[in-house]
Amino acid sequence: MTLTSFPNGVSSFGIPIMGGGVPTTTGRYYFVDSTTGSNGNSGLDSLNALASIDAAINKCTANKGDVVICMSNHAETGTTAALFNADVAGISIIGLGNGDNRPTITLGTSTGCDVDLAADNVLIRNLKFDMTAVDSIAAGIDVDGAYITIEDCEILMGDSDGQAVIAIGGSYGTLSEIAYALLNGVPVVGLNTWAFSRNGQEDNSIDLAQNPVEAVEKAFALAEKGETP
Repeated sequence: MTLTSFPNGVSSFGIPIMGGGVPTTTGRYYFVDSTTGSNGNSGLDSLNALASIDAAINKCTANKGDVVICMSNHAETGTTAALFNADVAGISIIGLGNGDNRPTITLGTSTGCDVDLAADNVLIRNLKFDMTAVDSIAAGIDVDGAYITIEDCEILMGDSDGQAVIAIGGSYGTLSEIAYALLNGVPVVGLNTWAFSRNGQEDNSIDLAQNPVEAVEKAFALAEKGETP
Protein backbone atom coordinates (compact mmCIF):
# COMPACT_ATOMS: atom_id res chain seq x y z
CA MET A 1 0.00 0.00 0.00
CA THR A 2 1.45 3.34 -1.05
CA LEU A 3 1.67 6.62 0.84
CA THR A 4 -0.34 9.39 -0.78
CA SER A 5 0.64 13.02 -0.14
CA PHE A 6 -2.12 15.62 -0.31
CA PRO A 7 -1.86 19.42 -0.21
CA ASN A 8 -0.99 21.27 3.01
CA GLY A 9 1.21 18.53 4.44
CA VAL A 10 -1.40 15.75 4.73
CA SER A 11 -0.31 12.20 3.90
CA SER A 12 -2.21 8.95 4.22
CA PHE A 13 -1.84 5.20 3.88
CA GLY A 14 -4.97 3.42 2.66
CA ILE A 15 -8.26 5.28 2.61
CA PRO A 16 -7.93 8.96 3.55
CA ILE A 17 -10.80 11.03 4.90
CA MET A 18 -11.06 14.07 2.65
CA GLY A 19 -13.49 16.94 2.49
CA GLY A 20 -14.35 19.20 -0.40
CA GLY A 21 -16.18 16.60 -2.45
CA VAL A 22 -13.22 14.23 -3.01
CA PRO A 23 -14.49 10.64 -2.75
CA THR A 24 -12.75 8.07 -0.59
CA THR A 25 -11.52 5.03 -2.45
CA THR A 26 -9.53 1.81 -2.21
CA GLY A 27 -8.02 2.71 -5.57
CA ARG A 28 -5.35 5.28 -6.36
CA TYR A 29 -5.36 9.07 -6.42
CA TYR A 30 -3.61 10.80 -9.32
CA PHE A 31 -2.90 14.53 -9.07
CA VAL A 32 -2.93 16.99 -11.97
CA ASP A 33 -1.46 20.51 -11.90
CA SER A 34 -0.80 22.52 -15.06
CA THR A 35 1.49 24.91 -13.17
CA THR A 36 3.92 22.52 -11.48
CA GLY A 37 3.12 19.15 -13.05
CA SER A 38 4.82 17.08 -15.73
CA ASN A 39 3.47 14.12 -17.63
CA GLY A 40 6.70 12.36 -16.81
CA ASN A 41 5.81 12.33 -13.10
CA SER A 42 4.08 9.52 -11.23
CA GLY A 43 1.08 11.69 -10.31
CA LEU A 44 0.75 9.80 -7.03
CA ASP A 45 1.03 12.92 -4.87
CA SER A 46 0.64 16.65 -5.29
CA LEU A 47 4.41 17.20 -5.35
CA ASN A 48 4.75 14.87 -8.33
CA ALA A 49 1.62 15.90 -10.20
CA LEU A 50 0.94 15.20 -13.85
CA ALA A 51 0.35 18.10 -16.24
CA SER A 52 -2.85 16.93 -17.93
CA ILE A 53 -6.06 15.12 -17.08
CA ASP A 54 -5.62 12.72 -19.98
CA ALA A 55 -2.20 11.65 -18.68
CA ALA A 56 -3.78 10.86 -15.31
CA ILE A 57 -6.65 8.93 -16.91
CA ASN A 58 -4.11 6.82 -18.80
CA LYS A 59 -2.64 5.70 -15.47
CA CYS A 60 -6.00 4.63 -14.03
CA THR A 61 -7.28 1.06 -13.87
CA ALA A 62 -10.86 0.30 -14.82
CA ASN A 63 -13.39 -0.26 -12.05
CA LYS A 64 -10.89 0.12 -9.21
CA GLY A 65 -12.28 3.47 -8.03
CA ASP A 66 -9.27 5.52 -9.11
CA VAL A 67 -9.61 9.28 -8.64
CA VAL A 68 -8.04 12.08 -10.69
CA ILE A 69 -7.64 15.21 -8.55
CA CYS A 70 -7.21 18.48 -10.44
CA MET A 71 -5.49 21.09 -8.29
CA SER A 72 -6.88 24.60 -7.83
CA ASN A 73 -6.19 26.85 -10.84
CA HIS A 74 -5.36 23.90 -13.08
CA ALA A 75 -6.03 24.93 -16.66
CA GLU A 76 -6.14 23.12 -20.00
CA THR A 77 -7.05 24.45 -23.45
CA GLY A 78 -8.18 22.24 -26.31
CA THR A 79 -7.69 23.00 -29.99
CA THR A 80 -8.99 19.69 -31.40
CA ALA A 81 -11.33 16.89 -30.43
CA ALA A 82 -10.76 14.90 -27.22
CA LEU A 83 -8.82 17.30 -25.02
CA PHE A 84 -9.23 14.44 -22.61
CA ASN A 85 -11.03 11.13 -22.99
CA ALA A 86 -12.50 9.50 -19.90
CA ASP A 87 -12.20 6.05 -21.44
CA VAL A 88 -11.51 4.15 -18.20
CA ALA A 89 -14.62 2.87 -16.45
CA GLY A 90 -15.40 3.72 -12.85
CA ILE A 91 -13.07 6.70 -12.39
CA SER A 92 -13.76 10.10 -10.82
CA ILE A 93 -12.32 13.42 -12.01
CA ILE A 94 -12.53 15.95 -9.19
CA GLY A 95 -11.60 19.62 -9.16
CA LEU A 96 -10.30 21.43 -6.08
CA GLY A 97 -10.93 25.10 -5.39
CA ASN A 98 -13.91 27.46 -5.41
CA GLY A 99 -15.23 30.03 -7.88
CA ASP A 100 -12.57 31.21 -10.32
CA ASN A 101 -9.98 28.99 -8.62
CA ARG A 102 -11.66 25.85 -9.88
CA PRO A 103 -9.87 23.90 -12.62
CA THR A 104 -10.83 25.37 -16.00
CA ILE A 105 -11.18 23.42 -19.23
CA THR A 106 -11.24 25.82 -22.21
CA LEU A 107 -12.47 24.57 -25.57
CA GLY A 108 -11.45 26.93 -28.34
CA THR A 109 -10.21 27.59 -31.89
CA SER A 110 -12.36 24.86 -33.50
CA THR A 111 -16.02 23.86 -33.53
CA GLY A 112 -14.84 20.25 -33.14
CA CYS A 113 -13.19 20.82 -29.75
CA ASP A 114 -14.57 18.58 -27.03
CA VAL A 115 -13.95 16.32 -24.09
CA ASP A 116 -15.07 12.71 -24.40
CA LEU A 117 -16.75 10.69 -21.66
CA ALA A 118 -16.50 7.31 -23.36
CA ALA A 119 -16.46 4.82 -20.48
CA ASP A 120 -19.25 3.87 -18.08
CA ASN A 121 -19.68 5.03 -14.47
CA VAL A 122 -17.54 8.16 -14.68
CA LEU A 123 -17.98 11.04 -12.23
CA ILE A 124 -17.00 14.64 -13.09
CA ARG A 125 -17.18 17.15 -10.22
CA ASN A 126 -16.30 20.81 -9.62
CA LEU A 127 -14.76 21.66 -13.00
CA LYS A 128 -15.36 24.78 -15.08
CA PHE A 129 -15.86 24.25 -18.82
CA ASP A 130 -15.42 27.41 -20.90
CA MET A 131 -16.81 27.12 -24.43
CA THR A 132 -17.20 30.83 -25.16
CA ALA A 133 -14.18 31.19 -27.47
CA VAL A 134 -15.77 29.62 -30.55
CA ASP A 135 -19.20 30.02 -32.12
CA SER A 136 -21.28 26.85 -32.43
CA ILE A 137 -19.13 24.16 -30.83
CA ALA A 138 -20.66 20.93 -32.11
CA ALA A 139 -20.61 18.90 -28.88
CA GLY A 140 -18.35 20.29 -26.20
CA ILE A 141 -18.98 17.44 -23.77
CA ASP A 142 -19.45 14.22 -25.73
CA VAL A 143 -21.14 11.63 -23.51
CA ASP A 144 -20.96 8.10 -24.89
CA GLY A 145 -20.70 6.08 -21.68
CA ALA A 146 -23.57 4.94 -19.45
CA TYR A 147 -24.21 6.23 -15.92
CA ILE A 148 -22.15 9.39 -16.38
CA THR A 149 -22.48 11.89 -13.51
CA ILE A 150 -21.59 15.57 -13.90
CA GLU A 151 -22.16 17.62 -10.76
CA ASP A 152 -21.19 20.96 -9.24
CA CYS A 153 -19.66 22.06 -12.55
CA GLU A 154 -19.97 25.36 -14.39
CA ILE A 155 -20.39 25.26 -18.16
CA LEU A 156 -20.03 28.56 -20.03
CA MET A 157 -21.30 28.60 -23.57
CA GLY A 158 -21.66 31.39 -26.07
CA ASP A 159 -21.59 32.66 -29.61
CA SER A 160 -21.25 36.08 -31.14
CA ASP A 161 -24.68 37.03 -29.77
CA GLY A 162 -24.54 35.84 -26.18
CA GLN A 163 -23.64 33.35 -23.51
CA ALA A 164 -25.34 30.76 -21.36
CA VAL A 165 -24.45 28.87 -18.20
CA ILE A 166 -25.36 25.29 -17.31
CA ALA A 167 -25.68 24.84 -13.54
CA ILE A 168 -25.15 21.24 -12.46
CA GLY A 169 -25.64 20.00 -8.90
CA GLY A 170 -26.80 21.67 -5.74
CA SER A 171 -23.83 23.00 -3.78
CA TYR A 172 -23.74 26.54 -2.43
CA GLY A 173 -20.94 27.35 -4.84
CA THR A 174 -23.26 26.47 -7.71
CA LEU A 175 -25.93 28.70 -6.15
CA SER A 176 -23.56 31.67 -6.10
CA GLU A 177 -22.62 31.09 -9.75
CA ILE A 178 -26.33 31.00 -10.69
CA ALA A 179 -26.87 34.31 -8.91
CA TYR A 180 -23.86 35.89 -10.60
CA ALA A 181 -25.04 34.80 -14.04
CA LEU A 182 -28.62 35.98 -13.56
CA LEU A 183 -27.52 39.33 -12.14
CA ASN A 184 -25.45 39.85 -15.29
CA GLY A 185 -28.23 38.84 -17.66
CA VAL A 186 -26.69 35.49 -18.62
CA PRO A 187 -29.30 32.75 -19.13
CA VAL A 188 -29.00 29.69 -16.88
CA VAL A 189 -29.98 26.11 -17.66
CA GLY A 190 -30.26 23.86 -14.61
CA LEU A 191 -29.56 20.14 -14.38
CA ASN A 192 -30.33 18.52 -11.00
CA THR A 193 -29.79 21.88 -9.38
CA TRP A 194 -31.58 24.61 -7.43
CA ALA A 195 -35.19 25.61 -7.98
CA PHE A 196 -36.51 28.95 -6.69
CA SER A 197 -39.69 30.55 -5.47
CA ARG A 198 -40.41 34.23 -4.86
CA ASN A 199 -43.23 35.49 -2.64
CA GLY A 200 -44.70 32.01 -2.65
CA GLN A 201 -44.68 31.78 -6.44
CA GLU A 202 -42.46 29.59 -8.60
CA ASP A 203 -39.53 31.51 -10.07
CA ASN A 204 -38.71 30.37 -13.61
CA SER A 205 -35.41 32.23 -13.93
CA ILE A 206 -33.66 28.89 -14.45
CA ASP A 207 -34.60 26.78 -17.47
CA LEU A 208 -34.55 23.25 -16.06
CA ALA A 209 -33.35 20.30 -18.16
CA GLN A 210 -33.96 16.59 -17.62
CA ASN A 211 -30.65 15.26 -18.96
CA PRO A 212 -27.24 16.49 -20.18
CA VAL A 213 -28.19 16.46 -23.87
CA GLU A 214 -31.27 18.60 -23.25
CA ALA A 215 -29.23 20.96 -21.06
CA VAL A 216 -26.67 21.56 -23.82
CA GLU A 217 -29.38 22.05 -26.45
CA LYS A 218 -31.22 24.57 -24.27
CA ALA A 219 -28.03 26.44 -23.45
CA PHE A 220 -27.10 26.84 -27.11
CA ALA A 221 -30.61 28.01 -27.95
CA LEU A 222 -30.61 30.60 -25.15
CA ALA A 223 -27.13 31.79 -26.07
CA GLU A 224 -28.20 32.32 -29.67
CA LYS A 225 -31.20 34.35 -28.51
CA GLY A 226 -29.01 36.32 -26.10
CA GLU A 227 -31.75 36.43 -23.49
CA THR A 228 -32.64 34.92 -20.13
CA PRO A 229 -35.56 32.47 -19.89
